[in-house]
Amino acid sequence: IRTAFENGDVDFTWLQSSPRHAGWDYSVTEGWTFHNDTWLTVAGAYDYEINGGILVSTVMAEAGDNQIGSIGYEKAYLVYMDNSAFDTDVLFSRIVSYFDVTEFVDFSPRIRLSDDELGNGADQFMPTVAVDELGTVHVAFFDRRNDPNNLLYDVYYTSSSDLGYTWSPNVRVTTASSDPSQPGVAGQIGNRIGIAAWEGHVYITWTDCRNGNTDVYASRMLETGISEQPAPLPENISLDNLYPNPFNSSVEIRYSANSVQHVSLDVIDLLGRQITNLFDGNCQAGSNRIIWDGKSGDGQDVSSGIYFVRLAASGRSQIKKAVLLR
Repeated sequence: IRTAFENGDVDFTWLQSSPRHAGWDYSVTEGWTFHNDTWLTVAGAYDYEINGGILVSTVMAEAGDNQIGSIGYEKAYLVYMDNSAFDTDVLFSRIVSYFDVTEFVDFSPRIRLSDDELGNGADQFMPTVAVDELGTVHVAFFDRRNDPNNLLYDVYYTSSSDLGYTWSPNVRVTTASSDPSQPGVAGQIGNRIGIAAWEGHVYITWTDCRNGNTDVYASRMLETGISEQPAPLPENISLDNLYPNPFNSSVEIRYSANSVQHVSLDVIDLLGRQITNLFDGNCQAGSNRIIWDGKSGDGQDVSSGIYFVRLAASGRSQIKKAVLLR
């Protein structure tokens, strides 16, 4: 696996089977010369078969952060599988390297990205990673937490905007689970999941077999770091603060208008799907207030995670992020 930076520096990662290590090396001469190998210990997983006949491997996915253009200074992010905690989980490591007169390489401690219960027997596997122009790290992976038999899989997503120190709650991307045990399916899944992120959007593609055969599915998501004003509202109306935020039971939403006019106020998820409509009608002039109780349109409690409050008027919209922590 290789990562190329905009200044011509190149990183490589690979797996060594005995002893079990992940290797990393770099070049600051556009690949003409390399430095000494650095080793990151990986406890388990390597090549083996998980339930449903899917062959998995601790092949690392790597993405580089090109925010900093200084020659010899890079941040790279690794995601990979590991089964040392009784089931297969998705882990993350950060590499910060600086090469000038002296050489400095720092591998962060491993961070578990799967936020389901540790050791619950549910596999997370085949992760993929991307870094956008703002330095936000985006990760997608296959996940079996929704099936007590650890067979059906979904796609989940998480992100970090602080170099991988903290991560957003895992979000389910797929709307239906896939069954790899169907004839001829498991061997076609492979390590076929991809992610790209740029300018406030995240795109994920994956192998999906919900229809009984292997298909390619894709999803476009709103980035967790989305600008809270993707399109300005008319000057006579504005979406004000959400309070409290984060919240655990309800959040107060305030918006202002200088005249009576038609507005629509919705809560949407990371995929842009409507969770509930809070208001659709003529608002009052002045300050308006409405409470979202953390429920969907059919009255069901929604899970912890990141949601967006969207105020629409005159064909334009404004969005603010709301974080629900139950």
